[in-house]
Amino acid sequence: MKLKGMQLTDWLIIILMTAIIALDMDFCNLQTIDYVCLAAYGFWLVALVVRLYIVNREKQ
Repeated sequence: MKLKGMQLTDWLIIILMTAIIALDMDFCNLQTIDYVCLAAYGFWLVALVVRLYIVNREKQ
């Protein structure tokens, strides 16, 4: 099954944000901007999952 609705920009955001979070954040000493970045990335991932679910759901 091919996943419809996934664009190149989605893959780039996932790869770049994951790399930034993994390499740049000091998880022992999180600042406010770190929490904002993690929350924004989390909300974006939820929105991506909802969008892909809507695009790929079967017609009933």
